Amino acid sequence: MSYFTFEFNDKSLPNHSQHKSSLRPGSNNDVKLVIDKIISSCFDEETIDKIKRFTAIPLSELITPFENSRTQKIPRPQNKFVIYRRNLQMQMAIEWGTVPVRKLESVSKIAGRRWREEASEIKELFGLISECAKKVHNFLYPDYVYRPRRSATTNTPMNSSFHRVSVIYWKRASSKRIAPRITSAASVNSLKPLSISPNNN
Repeated sequence: MSYFTFEFNDKSLPNHSQHKSSLRPGSNNDVKLVIDKIISSCFDEETIDKIKRFTAIPLSELITPFENSRTQKIPRPQNKFVIYRRNLQMQMAIEWGTVPVRKLESVSKIAGRRWREEASEIKELFGLISECAKKVHNFLYPDYVYRPRRSATTNTPMNSSFHRVSVIYWKRASSKRIAPRITSAASVNSLKPLSISPNNN
């Protein structure tokens, strides 16, 4: 099996995508249509099916950047680890249900450990997803310029923004009671089913 190569023709997008966009994720049907078009341009059906087996969040949502409504800042493009952690976060929310917010700090630690131990094929898969996510980010925020923060907070397990996103996922998973998509029938044998206790750090 080979992954679909990333070839994307911006001229095929609606005219508004070629200019500064005032659209935000979910605010317009055109956004969803363009995101679906980007997905189709990035992956073949076989790869999309594989992604569905290994993720707990719909692909169109997973590759759409989360915008902080409080700060109104443009979010950074998601790299492969951020997407991996975001997906793992939802899987944990599904498995754990409602848990104290303090337990959300475990997400980063668990994600970091699992990512280091993850099969190269899975890392490659999330790398492909991140490339697609960058195209979505470019469409939504064409004038985005990365400006690094002056003071880093690398010693903080999770920043406040990640806490807020975590709480949203936990509430969503608990209310919808959605089932995880990872199954024992997954084609990648090295991917182990998620089994995490809320008491583990």
